[in-house]
Amino acid sequence: MVLTSRLAFTLKDLHDTYGGIHPHFFPPPRLPANLLYEAKLALLSGPVVRIGPSELSFATNSAFDTIYGPYGDKNFSLYGSRKGLLGGLEGMAESLGNSTNKENRRKLRPLVATSLNELLAAKGEQYCDLAMAEQLASHQVGQTESTRVSLSTLNNQYLWQFANMAAFGNRGDEAARLAFDRHVGWLNYFMCFLETLFTFCSRATVHDHLAIPYRLWQATCFIFRQPTHPEPVNYDVDETSFPDNLHSRLRQAASRAGLQVPDLLLLVNCFVLRFSIYGTADNMLNAMFYYVLQNPQCLKKLEAEILSVGATVDELSDDRLAKLPYLNACINETFRIIPAFNGGILQRVSCGATVDGIYVPPGVAVSVDHYTLGHAHQYWEKPDEFIPERWLDVNGKNNFKASRPFLIGARQCPGRQMAYQLFRMNIAKVLYLYSVELVNKDFNIERDTLSSYHWTGVEVDVTMKPRTPGVLGY
Repeated sequence: MVLTSRLAFTLKDLHDTYGGIHPHFFPPPRLPANLLYEAKLALLSGPVVRIGPSELSFATNSAFDTIYGPYGDKNFSLYGSRKGLLGGLEGMAESLGNSTNKENRRKLRPLVATSLNELLAAKGEQYCDLAMAEQLASHQVGQTESTRVSLSTLNNQYLWQFANMAAFGNRGDEAARLAFDRHVGWLNYFMCFLETLFTFCSRATVHDHLAIPYRLWQATCFIFRQPTHPEPVNYDVDETSFPDNLHSRLRQAASRAGLQVPDLLLLVNCFVLRFSIYGTADNMLNAMFYYVLQNPQCLKKLEAEILSVGATVDELSDDRLAKLPYLNACINETFRIIPAFNGGILQRVSCGATVDGIYVPPGVAVSVDHYTLGHAHQYWEKPDEFIPERWLDVNGKNNFKASRPFLIGARQCPGRQMAYQLFRMNIAKVLYLYSVELVNKDFNIERDTLSSYHWTGVEVDVTMKPRTPGVLGY
């Protein structure tokens, strides 16, 4: 794997030096006009960077609007992108987020968005509270004040349980969670392997014949005595514990609308919800605790605001929490400073379009790197510092359009409100019940985490002392 990755970077470096932006490593003969275009492109840096033989990364609001905005699908495709390739491999090509069929998206979006919002209103808060209480009890939080607690593990398990309750109507289990992690890890390495093929072949060619590189990767894994298949992941359809869930609501909504939607397609969209909650929100939630606990002044303000909500923890309804300005500012600041998704999974493939005055030929991948955008000095004051107060100053010099973690346009995430509710309920309940102190203060989120599809490896170890003796939240 190391040799394969090294080959990829070597080939990319050679092509960056001697080749132009083309979807193949060995480009066709070029005319002088092409050479002038390449010379102009080679001088560019900063807001647009070449990160491969056929990939450009942008970091401007205008590029974001062009690629992901309402008209983005007319000029940029998911076919051949990382997300499109993963969708094709995992059977999720026709999910709401991956589908390239306009008619399919037209049917799915109202079903998924409406069902998700209705589920959130009816059961979101109840499921949040139940999952949190059960995980606090499972970790025996507060039983011994000096005991070190892995808050990151607690949060991961809490979100896995909530995700399964919301998507499929059951709690899931720890073995399934770990299998899911291994499944995603295997696919991550496979995507690295595909990057080497883009050095030689167009993205469309790789997508058209995806079964061939899949077999090649399996053979490579066999030679190096690694697992040759991703860990099997099932849909865990057991709705007996929580009959009100997204899968059941999607079936009912499709029936009411008179739509013939295969149940497998509904299950795929539920699977995507589970991944969206567990696979992305977990590290974002841990990141927020990391930044707040690393900044005592932020922690003090946040505690004071949360503790003012009511006399007991039962009064912490999401309706009340949604009105807390500093809590929501902390969430927004976390999304900005360390966004869940960077350019990788947000990649699109040009059909022949212009971005920020640069013509991007067909077959070339483009993306907007959310991390770079969120740390750009042209959009933010002191962008590398965690300053929630910036979101409360509408007259400041910060450009809030430079942080849009849920995208825009036809492919914007329908789970935005659920994400905010999850964050508010978890953080408020923990800080209301416990005085939390960071233990692993030497952990550096910029140095010690990884980012592939999304941020991973955020570790937050704490001690949790009950604010009121005997009141533990479970």
